[in-house]
Amino acid sequence: MSDNILSDRITLEAGCTNALLWRYTPPDDASFDDIGAKLIKAGFSDITEQLWLRLFLHPDEHRIVYIPKTNRIQLRIHYLTPPEQRPQMASHIADCITKALAS
Repeated sequence: MSDNILSDRITLEAGCTNALLWRYTPPDDASFDDIGAKLIKAGFSDITEQLWLRLFLHPDEHRIVYIPKTNRIQLRIHYLTPPEQRPQMASHIADCITKALAS
């Protein structure tokens, strides 16, 4: 993984061998109020079909899965992202989420 300052916010999901699924750990002071509106304002599209599992689409086809009941966030990197770029892309998306939650 790169030396990105946000590298401590993401961890590779257990069992993921292709660096496509990452768990995002928000800052302790993150506000989940209106997370959908915050992510949309940050450039994501809301493609949610069921409210118990919110789904947001990054402009580059990466996805954010948000489970409101637990505030769990998973990053799903698009499979066409070159393998060597996946950790950096996950870190970039984590940065976008962190900024959105702080707004």
